[in-house]
Amino acid sequence: MTGTIFLIVEDQTDADIVRALLKAKDVDVKITPLLPSGGSGGLSPLAKDLEKLMKTAIARHNSGDCIAVLHDADLNIEPTRNLYDKIKDICDRYNNDVVPVLAKVPENRPAGVPPAQKVAT
Repeated sequence: MTGTIFLIVEDQTDADIVRALLKAKDVDVKITPLLPSGGSGGLSPLAKDLEKLMKTAIARHNSGDCIAVLHDADLNIEPTRNLYDKIKDICDRYNNDVVPVLAKVPENRPAGVPPAQKVAT
């Protein structure tokens, strides 16, 4: 194992998807998901707990590890962007420690990829 990605996500499913993608590409890395409290997932709990999750990841990571925040873009179903702005602001404050990752469906998605499927970009 080459290192750990402390992956701050909306819910466990997001971490499972990233783990499966990296395994399919033979990337030898440990994924340690950090989830918002409550376990229900969603953007609101992530935005609420992000600062605490970020501090936890920073305290636990070692040299060579990575801290990433992954959330959905929800461009078509979330008209207000307040929570996205809050998450971006927090990530910007920790820009030396964290890599923000936005999961969205590309405008010109490949054939066979349904609109609701997450595609990391």
